Amino acid sequence: MIFSNITYLYLALLACVGVAMKACSVLTLKEIPASNKLKFFLLGPTPDYSTLLKGRMFSKNDVWDLIKVILPQALLLVIIYSFKEKIFFSNNWIINSYVAIIPFFILTNCFGRILQLLSLKDWSYLPAVHQDIFKSTSLKQFWGKRWNTFFSDWFREHIFSRFSNPALGSFASFFISAFIHEIIVNVPLYLIYQKSLFGSMFLYFFIQFIGSFIETRLLKNTSLNFKTIFCWIVIILPAPLVLNLGTLRLFMFLPH
Repeated sequence: MIFSNITYLYLALLACVGVAMKACSVLTLKEIPASNKLKFFLLGPTPDYSTLLKGRMFSKNDVWDLIKVILPQALLLVIIYSFKEKIFFSNNWIINSYVAIIPFFILTNCFGRILQLLSLKDWSYLPAVHQDIFKSTSLKQFWGKRWNTFFSDWFREHIFSRFSNPALGSFASFFISAFIHEIIVNVPLYLIYQKSLFGSMFLYFFIQFIGSFIETRLLKNTSLNFKTIFCWIVIILPAPLVLNLGTLRLFMFLPH
């Protein structure tokens, strides 16, 4: 068996979520040409069509550039998984959550780059799934423009933009994101291991909302360095809530 049972269940639930998000995009976005709707729904590499509109024509150099990024990251992942017993050494999964931050980024970034490569022929040169996240100087920038842009585009188009009040739009976006994460991570953890961590995703994304609210209302006149430090504390300190035992299990970071 290539994957563990929790990983298969996660992928099945993620596929269901992806279908629902694509259906929402197809039914509501006027930018999608009628001739492209079925193709996008069945084969589109992103949940929202607006992400495809950011793409550009590609050249042979783009292919080679992507390969040069993918290969070293794939090699790093081989090393991480080969020595995961030594890397994720602690019996405490909370400590392992912090250890998993960089491997999780490498894994998701590598997958995003592979998706870019596979999409070249039928679509275009898509933007990277993560946009220089370590340059983030605010939570708004991190969640809205840099982390997982494939999904953040969908949330911007279908959730955030539906509210005239930005605070309500932000709250709704974080709430629905938390709900999705509860379904694809905490439900498989409970069904496979009978371990309940329900509510951890809601708590993590509620902290992100509160942090964003504080950032917008109270830190407007503070220095850029202070805002940057605040941003990364809010993202990383509660990381075990989102990189929880379920996430560690389904991405097979923990040795069996």
